[in-house]
Amino acid sequence: MGRKVNGPRPGLSREFIPEAFDNRQDLQPITVVINDPTEGEKRRFTLMQTELGYENGEVIRDVDGSPRITITLEAMSQFQEAAIAAHVERIENYEVRGINITTAQRLIDHGETELIAEIALEITTGFSLSDVEKKRASGLSDSKEVETPPSNGTAEDARSGECQSSVTATGDRTQLSYT
Repeated sequence: MGRKVNGPRPGLSREFIPEAFDNRQDLQPITVVINDPTEGEKRRFTLMQTELGYENGEVIRDVDGSPRITITLEAMSQFQEAAIAAHVERIENYEVRGINITTAQRLIDHGETELIAEIALEITTGFSLSDVEKKRASGLSDSKEVETPPSNGTAEDARSGECQSSVTATGDRTQLSYT
């Protein structure tokens, strides 16, 4: 077999315990049952987070002619709600201001922003490891922590400096461009 991708199997349900608010240290942590999406569904959720930049009815293009992509808080919120509505089966041990959060819709309507963001990210990445996988992965790296210099707002592509991207946040819009 040339390539094998591990992780949660699409269509199967699994429990996820969010980290937000030190939830994993709680004696009765918030537990979310997720029905994992397919890779195609994950791509569609990713596309929901972005919009083409427009000015005077025309698509804004960067120097190389590629369209400028923007990420808005509104688009991000819509992606999170869609991912949760489609893939959260139930929630346990979560109450917000007297409302017992047990369903995806109640989570969307009443859940805290930090939890909604973490759960939506988990749905689209599926990086949770089983307890066996966590034990196997712990202690595998002997690398030292590297000090990261402060960001100047521009990130270089890791391939070979061929490409740079920058992100600009103003008001309620974040702009991502590649050069």
